[in-house]
Amino acid sequence: HVLHTRLPDYSTTMLDQAMRNKTVFEYWSHAAAYLPIDDYRFSLYRKQHLQQGGTHWFEPEHKVMREVKARISSEGPLKS
Repeated sequence: HVLHTRLPDYSTTMLDQAMRNKTVFEYWSHAAAYLPIDDYRFSLYRKQHLQQGGTHWFEPEHKVMREVKARISSEGPLKS
């Protein structure tokens, strides 16, 4: 939705083309996002940290995760 609001003539084919051209990459930055490939190097430290057993910047809330999974199991797909 960010691309749609910031680029007046945005079309989903533009993102598809950027992915094919390898000018963007998908990454969980502060949220799921597509970032310019020129910024890929800035994500390497985080990826290496996690690969070596490091943790995310937050602790998972296991109780909440169990509750959400239970609701999805009993109610089916839900909106966020």
